[in-house]
Amino acid sequence: MTEWRPIAGYENLYEVSDDGRVRSLPKTRNNRHYPMKELKQVANRFQNGRLRVTLTKDGVQTQHRVHRLVARAFLGEDPRHVLHRNDDPTDNRVENLYYGDDRDNSFDAVRNGRHPMANRTHCPQGHEYTPENTHLTKNGGRRVCRACLRIKSQARRDRERGTHHGQG
Repeated sequence: MTEWRPIAGYENLYEVSDDGRVRSLPKTRNNRHYPMKELKQVANRFQNGRLRVTLTKDGVQTQHRVHRLVARAFLGEDPRHVLHRNDDPTDNRVENLYYGDDRDNSFDAVRNGRHPMANRTHCPQGHEYTPENTHLTKNGGRRVCRACLRIKSQARRDRERGTHHGQG
């Protein structure tokens, strides 16, 4: 069952649903009745396709991003970004939204296979990223090639000892 909640600042005018829809409430103005109506959502091409709606109050029209309206109504206020778990900017269901920071957004992109570096199969030196040959760093889950780490460690030990492998 769909749950509808009032939009903060637009109470008695508009509501937002837990599945990402926005509607105007019925009203009468100048003896004319306007029925409840679901608002058209427009993809903002400058915001990676995020959906927006235009809300009107006291004759002033303002555009609002739908994912932010849903998050405020169902998750509460939060100064951080509203993120989409599945990286789909048109999926504004409350269960797909959460508050997070840029790092969380990057983790989502990696997890969902949308980060350009996550799709690489080999390190810059040509070693394959296999589970055995891949190390994830603690400070952000960056992938590091274990073969390259071994080569760098051996070179550092050789420098410290003053020896050079492969020469002589």
